[in-house]
Amino acid sequence: MIRVMGIIFCCLVLATPFLVGDYFVGNGFLDAFFGGHSVTLMGTLLGLAFVIVVFVIQTITGIESRLGKSLFTSTKKELRHDTYFMLVVFLLHIFVLVICPARTTEMSHIKTVLIWGCKSINLLLFGLSIYCIMEILRAAFTLIRVDEYGAGKGDSRGEG
Repeated sequence: MIRVMGIIFCCLVLATPFLVGDYFVGNGFLDAFFGGHSVTLMGTLLGLAFVIVVFVIQTITGIESRLGKSLFTSTKKELRHDTYFMLVVFLLHIFVLVICPARTTEMSHIKTVLIWGCKSINLLLFGLSIYCIMEILRAAFTLIRVDEYGAGKGDSRGEG
């Protein structure tokens, strides 16, 4: 749990320059991005995560069938959790886009705070999805290394 809180904190810290830059430059990039491209990008990241998870599961199944025993139970569980997490992040992103108020010429202070809050949350969700993809890729590369140098050559080291 502490790790997740640390990742959330890092994502918020990394989102701050984007928010400050968008506010001071005033070109509306984040408005345009979240209005038109963010759902497509988040959907692509979700699809990429699914493809990588299928590859990892296939590699795990091959290693386990060669060794004749189930060694990667915790890895399978973590992959399942990462996939569910990516799906929840995608749905939360859409939800935040739906509830975010539209920008108008005359806005109250509360509406402005809500808009910037929605931008912050969406940048946080984007950062979390990137982190999740990195975790899934890390598992994939570890399994490739185990398959090539470990289990593929008769070594039964287990999870790597």
